[in-house]
Amino acid sequence: MWSLGTLCYELIFGIPPFYSKVKKLMMEQILYDELIFPKSPVISCYCKDFISRCLKKNPHKRLHSDRGLDHIWL
Repeated sequence: MWSLGTLCYELIFGIPPFYSKVKKLMMEQILYDELIFPKSPVISCYCKDFISRCLKKNPHKRLHSDRGLDHIWL
């Protein structure tokens, strides 16, 4: 789900959600930085929610494909 969230983010905004040329810094961003959405293009709150839930830091709190699709829209 993390990969799906990252892919959606990058397809919409043209940049990855967390990025640095320095791998150690990028890992720190992934682990500790807050997910921020650019102001443009404007996306729906549903799209932001989906991506945010895919990119939860704690893997146990992320969307899970093994639970089916019902929990995605709730």
